[in-house]
Amino acid sequence: MIMLNPGLKTHMGFKNLCSVIFISLIIFQSCSFNINTALQDFLKDADEVKIYINKGESENKSIKVITITSKDTIKNILSSITDEDVGKRNCVYTGSIEFFHSKISLINMEFSLSDECKMIVFQYKGNIFRKVISKKGIELLKSYVY
Repeated sequence: MIMLNPGLKTHMGFKNLCSVIFISLIIFQSCSFNINTALQDFLKDADEVKIYINKGESENKSIKVITITSKDTIKNILSSITDEDVGKRNCVYTGSIEFFHSKISLINMEFSLSDECKMIVFQYKGNIFRKVISKKGIELLKSYVY
């Protein structure tokens, strides 16, 4: 029978406990992924936003482009994306928002301002997100659209 030094038992137990805590933290952190925090971090250096507004119907459809370089307005647009999921819906999109850094496109999001579909849809790290646009964000986007 092999006898372990009592201090060695304590050390091995502590080492195992630390491993369990570390793995638990990783699992907890991956379960609590927050897309808004990830977007804020990913787009923190965005220095330009282009809003493409769909106008008209059928073949006569034209696109109006609005370029925004104000950091405060860019931050307001980004903060208007809520954490509330919309779910899959068939919506007519009012337009899209494209974020840039140093003239390089970072992400493109489609949005709808119709009464039944006030939402924004985008893809991030291979996942599609459909989020509600805040009331303040709707007002801001409507000021550009209409």
